[in-house]
Amino acid sequence: MRILKILKRIGIDILKKIYSLCLNILLFVAFLILIGLMVSKFSTTTEETIETGTFVKLSFPNGIQEKALEKVPFGINKKSEKLNFYNILKSLEVMKDNKKVRGIIINLDSFNLTANHRTELTKKLTEVKESGKKIYAYGTFINNKSYEMALLADEIIMPPSASTSFNLNGYYRNMGYYKNLGEKLGISFSIINTGDYKTYGEQYIKNGMSEELKEELKRIYDDNYMNFVKKVSFSKKMIFKDLNDDIEKGKYAVSSSLEAKKYNLIDGLFYYNEFLRMKNINEKKIISLTEFYRIEVKKKNISSKNKIALIYAEGGIKMDDGNYSQIKDGVVPSVICSEIKKASKDKNVRGIVIRVNSPGGSALASQIILKSIEEAQKKKPVYISIGNVGASGGYYISSKGDKIFATENTITGSIGVVLLIPNFENLSKKVGVEFDFIERGKYSGIYDVTKKMSTDEIEVLQKRAEAIYKEFKENVSEGRNINMDEVQKIAQGKVWLGKEALEIGLIDEIGGLEETISGLAKDLKLKKYQVMEYKKEFEYKDMIKKMIYDVKSEKIISGLFSSYEDVMEYSKKAVLLFPIRIER
Repeated sequence: MRILKILKRIGIDILKKIYSLCLNILLFVAFLILIGLMVSKFSTTTEETIETGTFVKLSFPNGIQEKALEKVPFGINKKSEKLNFYNILKSLEVMKDNKKVRGIIINLDSFNLTANHRTELTKKLTEVKESGKKIYAYGTFINNKSYEMALLADEIIMPPSASTSFNLNGYYRNMGYYKNLGEKLGISFSIINTGDYKTYGEQYIKNGMSEELKEELKRIYDDNYMNFVKKVSFSKKMIFKDLNDDIEKGKYAVSSSLEAKKYNLIDGLFYYNEFLRMKNINEKKIISLTEFYRIEVKKKNISSKNKIALIYAEGGIKMDDGNYSQIKDGVVPSVICSEIKKASKDKNVRGIVIRVNSPGGSALASQIILKSIEEAQKKKPVYISIGNVGASGGYYISSKGDKIFATENTITGSIGVVLLIPNFENLSKKVGVEFDFIERGKYSGIYDVTKKMSTDEIEVLQKRAEAIYKEFKENVSEGRNINMDEVQKIAQGKVWLGKEALEIGLIDEIGGLEETISGLAKDLKLKKYQVMEYKKEFEYKDMIKKMIYDVKSEKIISGLFSSYEDVMEYSKKAVLLFPIRIER
């Protein structure tokens, strides 16, 4: 009886805590609604404007998001609104003809961009510069990424201090391999793939990089590095070979602004306030790009009956199981297919652009999305713009676009399939857990992670992987009008840069998001049109889901596996996934 009373008391305490949590969530939501209503009611209708002589500061400490952000009700936090990539490009386009804008200041300390974003932004910023605007680049910490962007500036300026950091070098990349750790813990994996270059999951069954992965990585990093050296050589009028030798010898590594100025790699040594005074820049007239967008761009959008839909496929491709993080941060059929369907039914939408930035994921989800695109193409053209990466499943959903655009350094291809099956049998025995089973029917326990897979089971899964691989290649062959023999040569999990993909027929044109949109408009013979971004409407239930997800998502073994979420999400499923994140 005493035990029952204790259990009853524990149960009551748990119920009280759950009730308290729910009440707090409801009160918080009610508070947000009240604040939103008050802001909406009392906000001024006075039209804002920027001052003559304004400088716009560019700062991207957390990179740039592709996906259109949720529409937040009541205008909450309007001034802290973040811009996605398309709206950044649109702001820079408007800035070219804005007579009140005197120039741009690039904050090199907060310029963490992917190779693709740097490529597309450099082109746009060059246009702004050619329109007569001044561009200055200022930073206390400069590396290859930020220096590449700084090269387009009229002047590169750093503080005159030995404690600054100027670091130009080659490249270095390491990866963790967990086979030995897995053996100590009693965890192993079976990897079933199609093609030697489909290397996803190898870190769990090997102690080091495969030769195929090394080959791919070295080719990509070498290309990125050599392009960087060419840009520096051209901009600073230095001999390419001498510059390359100096960088490889570490001449410009672990340096400061003082050495950088000595080697004429930067233009000035001034502290920030000194720089502003020297260039006659009023600090009160410096605004963020977000402010410029809100004041000068957002309220002045072109309205037209002719619309081009812009839909985003950003993140891992996953089946929707109700997990908040999948819907918010990934590409799930339930969301993107409804957006494609909505755009295809809209009579004012003349064409669709899908911006893909995805390493792939679920094979089934990829096929469902591709089918949705094919249905839309019966009514209007669908153009694909591949961003930093559109590989494996990311390329799968792109493969049948009416035209595919990518930049020179986009990562694409990786045509292949992987099955990743974990085995916790030895771990279970180590902790004293034994499993027994009953069975009826062959292969009924094929996905049991508490036992080792039999040779017969592996052969069955290999056949399944080959069937999905064949379907992938057939879609590429049909979509790109390439015969199957040629597809086989460029498949096998091989990764291609954008300029290589153009040569082998995987894409149609070299160009970024702007070129894709303008190319579609040109082909549709539209002189005036409106780009309509498809974005998820804000819902309070999503906010509650996120709170619950954040509480539930503590991962005990996340420190052991660098890609824990992928392992859990994609285990026991056929996946079309590019194996690693390439930092360039």
